[in-house]
Amino acid sequence: MTSLRLASTLGVTYALRVGINYAIKYGPDWLLLLDDDAVLKMDCEGCEYDIILNDYEHVKLFREVVFEYHAYAVHRPIAELINTMSKDFNCQTINEDF
Repeated sequence: MTSLRLASTLGVTYALRVGINYAIKYGPDWLLLLDDDAVLKMDCEGCEYDIILNDYEHVKLFREVVFEYHAYAVHRPIAELINTMSKDFNCQTINEDF
């Protein structure tokens, strides 16, 4: 199991702008607005790829993302996630030998 700690380079102004534009365009029933201290913690036993690679536009709104990576569950290299997230986050592997 590998854990990552990621810190965003995007701030609250960007998150609010995206949220407001989304609300105007789609008129959702609810809208979650994040402040500049919003942290996403994922413990989803292998679904990290689906969330990060298929909904990255929302993942990158968080200041920090922390998750466990389960290589045995997805059989894909962690490099795929790091390559995507390193555009907006400072990626660090923590407890690589855990």
